[in-house]
Amino acid sequence: MQQSVWMYGLVGVGVAILVAAGLLFGLPARTSTSTGTNATSTATTSVGGAGITTTGGQVTVSLVSNTGVSVPPPSLTRPITIDPNLPPDAQKILRDGEQNFITQLKADPTRVDLWLLLGTDRKIAGDYEGAALAWTYVAAVSPAPYNYTAHGNLGDLYLNFLHDFALAKADYQAAVALEPHNQDYVNGLAAAQAHLK
Repeated sequence: MQQSVWMYGLVGVGVAILVAAGLLFGLPARTSTSTGTNATSTATTSVGGAGITTTGGQVTVSLVSNTGVSVPPPSLTRPITIDPNLPPDAQKILRDGEQNFITQLKADPTRVDLWLLLGTDRKIAGDYEGAALAWTYVAAVSPAPYNYTAHGNLGDLYLNFLHDFALAKADYQAAVALEPHNQDYVNGLAAAQAHLK
């Protein structure tokens, strides 16, 4: 039991590190403002009609889709769903993590970095619908690299977990269009297309 909990904790930390690394790659250059010993970093950029602000590692966007249409964030009051087959300690880790993301997102629903992590937590927990809702929102309102990360996550979810190959193809196509050099997206698109033949 302890080994399983350790494994799920390690997987969760590993996923969080990979997501964070993927998110940080390609961010617009930051401008720094120093005030005494408390230095803050803030950058505001407009990309594809969406405003993105990074402050102290937090990433927020306007609640306007990449097509200019206002998009409300998914509900944060839906029940936390966790696969009952997971070990109880792993369930607690996932429940606590999700509750932490929800608390932060209720305070600031424009934090796309947290929406991506919430989607990852929900996927690990077996809540595929919840993961899809979070990532679909990020794909709709975020500029690169957040939008293609969300599309890539959705492509993987549909291809490998939900086996909806048409949706997998659509999301991988969107990810490849936005980030054509990502071999994982290219391979995922090829796999989805192969299933549709």
